[in-house]
Amino acid sequence: MSNSLNTLVETAINELNTGNIQSAADLFQEVLLTKPQHAESLLALMMICFTIGDFENAKIFIDRIKTFHPENPAAYNTLGMIHFKNARFAEAVEELHKAIALDEFNPEPYYNISLAYIRLGKTDEAVFYLIRNIAYNPFDYASKDMLMKLYNQVYKQRYTAFPIRNEFATIINFSSLDESFIDACIDNVLDVSTKVVVIGFSKLFDGQDDLKGMQKIIDRNKYKNVEFVIKDLPPKTFESNAVYHNITRIFGFEYVKDSAPYVLFIDGDEVAEKQLLQQWKDTFAGDVITTRFFNYWYFREPVFQAENLEWSPVLFDTNFLKFLLDFNYKDIYRQPFDRNFYEFTNDRVSPAIFHHFSWVRTKLQMLDKVKNWGHKNDRNWTDLVEEEFQHEFTGQDFVHGYSYKTIENIFNIHLTEEL
Repeated sequence: MSNSLNTLVETAINELNTGNIQSAADLFQEVLLTKPQHAESLLALMMICFTIGDFENAKIFIDRIKTFHPENPAAYNTLGMIHFKNARFAEAVEELHKAIALDEFNPEPYYNISLAYIRLGKTDEAVFYLIRNIAYNPFDYASKDMLMKLYNQVYKQRYTAFPIRNEFATIINFSSLDESFIDACIDNVLDVSTKVVVIGFSKLFDGQDDLKGMQKIIDRNKYKNVEFVIKDLPPKTFESNAVYHNITRIFGFEYVKDSAPYVLFIDGDEVAEKQLLQQWKDTFAGDVITTRFFNYWYFREPVFQAENLEWSPVLFDTNFLKFLLDFNYKDIYRQPFDRNFYEFTNDRVSPAIFHHFSWVRTKLQMLDKVKNWGHKNDRNWTDLVEEEFQHEFTGQDFVHGYSYKTIENIFNIHLTEEL
């Protein structure tokens, strides 16, 4: 594409972004005079027409996109929504299925098709696609609200209610990388939980066999009232390891789903203050779908506590999770669930009850961590770790840039080089 045409496209995009829709449309039309198959211009004009309600002209651009770019899902998604707005819901479903087939990772058609299925009175299908949408877009609270509404109106009565609403079982994700924290993690939820399941994969995500290290942890805790479960690492479908952390949570849920009205998901490097957790439980009304707990965050040593709070542990309504898995259990290997998927409300437990020691490690332990954690591809973590351990702790971490204060070693955590 020539420089002049590039300039024209850039100008059109700027006009569109600043709200000058007619000017943008004229410029995109000018591009098409030179290059009739120009995808960006066709897509922009399609969406401009759709947005202003000019469906007939939108369909003209849809037809041109299908001719020149038949693999582009946006045309089918938009046509589906035109049918939806014209109350032709079955036709909307047909087009939206085509959009999904062309790009299964785009959440928009999942949401749109769920709306069409609701209008058709097919709530099972609507729920299925709402869950898929949330899996790919876990911060879409409108979809989460819709899903909770469907659950309360249609499905809730299908699940047996628990008589005591403030009880919870705990699922702990673990590996040998949690060696320094896992005992404290278990001990501080054990007496507060109706049941504790500690679950992990037999291999680390970089392929290292982890059974020896896990067995050491199991042997040390074998007389506690806790169930350890080790699963084979499933085939890698997704780039992010965070998805597989969530798969262990779903596996773990099978062991606790009839134990309590709620399930608490934590990792082996997240340690509760038992007394505070018990106090919270005693006042918990059991009237939410989900809640998350604030936690203190640490770096390098268990005495370096960040000034900032985070939130990681999630408490989830057992029957609502049964409902979600009844629709999507067979697809857990294909959908990128992470812990944000489970946050259906903005409810937070304050003050902080948990302490998160994920980055409290020796150099070798931290190098192992960054090869295996959920965000390993976000940055060059290995170089950052190497650089960090060339000097004493400066009071600021390389992960978030938090500032720190020094406190006592509350849980008597000690780091060893052996994993």
